Amino acid sequence: MKSNQSSFNATIFKKNLTRFSPAWGLYTICALMGLVLVMDSGRHWIASNLIQSLQVLALITPCYALICAQLLFGDLYNSRMCNALHALPMKRETWFVSNVLSGFAFHLIPTAIMAALAAILLLLVGPADNIPAAGIWFAGVNLQFMCFFGIAVFCVFCVGSRFAQAVVYGIVNFGALIIGWLLELLYVPQFYGIRLDFEPFFNFCPCGKMMEAAFVDDMHGAGWVEYYLGEAFAYYFIVAAVGIALLFAAMRLYRRRNLECAGDFMAIKGLEPVFQVVFSLMAGAVFYFFTDQIIGINTLFFLFAGLAVGWFVGKMLLERTPRVFRLKSFLRCGALMLVFGLTLVVASLDIFGIVRWVPEADQVESVGLSNYWYSPYNLHEDITLTDPAEIQQVIDMHQEAVDFYEQYGRSQFRIETVTAEYVYSKEDAERMDFSLSMTIHYHMKSGRTVSRYYSVWMGDETGDFLRQVFSRPETVFGSDMTEERFLEENSLLLLRDTWDGQEIYVHDPADLRGLYRAIIADCEAGTMAQLWDFHHPDESLYWINRSAGEAITVFSNAENTLNWLRAYGADVDALLEKFGR
Repeated sequence: MKSNQSSFNATIFKKNLTRFSPAWGLYTICALMGLVLVMDSGRHWIASNLIQSLQVLALITPCYALICAQLLFGDLYNSRMCNALHALPMKRETWFVSNVLSGFAFHLIPTAIMAALAAILLLLVGPADNIPAAGIWFAGVNLQFMCFFGIAVFCVFCVGSRFAQAVVYGIVNFGALIIGWLLELLYVPQFYGIRLDFEPFFNFCPCGKMMEAAFVDDMHGAGWVEYYLGEAFAYYFIVAAVGIALLFAAMRLYRRRNLECAGDFMAIKGLEPVFQVVFSLMAGAVFYFFTDQIIGINTLFFLFAGLAVGWFVGKMLLERTPRVFRLKSFLRCGALMLVFGLTLVVASLDIFGIVRWVPEADQVESVGLSNYWYSPYNLHEDITLTDPAEIQQVIDMHQEAVDFYEQYGRSQFRIETVTAEYVYSKEDAERMDFSLSMTIHYHMKSGRTVSRYYSVWMGDETGDFLRQVFSRPETVFGSDMTEERFLEENSLLLLRDTWDGQEIYVHDPADLRGLYRAIIADCEAGTMAQLWDFHHPDESLYWINRSAGEAITVFSNAENTLNWLRAYGADVDALLEKFGR
């Protein structure tokens, strides 16, 4: 006969509030101290800094959620207390729902107090448009808590001790980044021309994603409230929904939980091999990283030594005994090392032809090019090529890079050693005989995009082609630029020399037209490429600081622009003499 007992017990709820009041009381004090710091930033920046504090709270909220989950469900990890509580005439759903609602109250009370005080403060200092920032902050921080509290409670019922819950909680939160780090550390170096995009891994790491997200653009502009609710908070709503879903999954685990697992490392036996493999891989990667990056010993011996240490340490944690050195454990550890080693061998031999892949011209819709010296993971494209002849030139350049890699051997030419190299003489720049780091984005007719990253050796044909491509007006200006648009955007233009910062102002429309035409003439001559790799470091003479967009650098080979500067009154020759040109 089913019980009509409610799934919520007010007595448990009230007892949790009073029993654990030091925890949420301390959190309230910390929140108020944070509000004081926000107030100290100046009246015009209070709303902005209040929203920006969500990025800092993305590091604090996970810790607080973990503490709340351990306080509320920690009785499950003590055999005597666990058996005593579950001997009471109360359903497990009642315990679960009452504790979960208590956890939400532990966070709602402090944040509601701070949000109310922040709203009063914003009302006093004005303007009125900034008052909703308090409500947005309140919604954001509680969406954070829903996500991390759901993860923490789910981890509670996967393990049998507080220490295990903290370990598993960390793995769940940062597991995606750990996997990405392992791939970047061990597998990516085997694939010349391949870079790992960490964005998907960040999407599965709520803490990292929330900390890097920029939620503030223009706090005083019209419609900023809709901006935050419509765009920046989309990720918050998604991860909060995931947290709620994990709470339902946790309640399902609680219904089937064996109370005798209190004190065990893992409460679910099926997760033990998963934990042991993940823990072993992490230990191996840490050993390899430490010896390779810190000590400077680059050998796979420490990778497999770390795997073995991680395997047996994980075994000790699971079995709660140091007596784990049995034949079966050695055989399983050896199997893991063998499988892991085979994956590295398969990657290094390029069995699937990933490194050797070069597309056919008729498969490519367009090609995007950029320099990856500063940001190798950026998908930004400086120029997009659609002409079939130019696409074929890029493919030929790609083929040359692959052939060069194949010719000199994989063991001596790993991808981490391939970096951009500056040109150190004017003769090198004129001959274009140097290495240039290039990003190639193939936009295939099938709809997918394939990216490759190479240090391209600049022979005569390749160098001339890329110099012309990166000197095109749309690349130099960062967008399609017409003469009229240039005048419209730059009613006052500032030119500054790179030696001592002498400034020249241009405001007359006729002079602005002349400067624009001089820049275009140098673009057509192929001497306005903004990549420093094409020039000697001492060849930058002037910066053209535009009103919109990045500044344009004028190098010593931009003859048309330099002639215009001479005619305008700039002492170009004296500047060239200072640079030894």
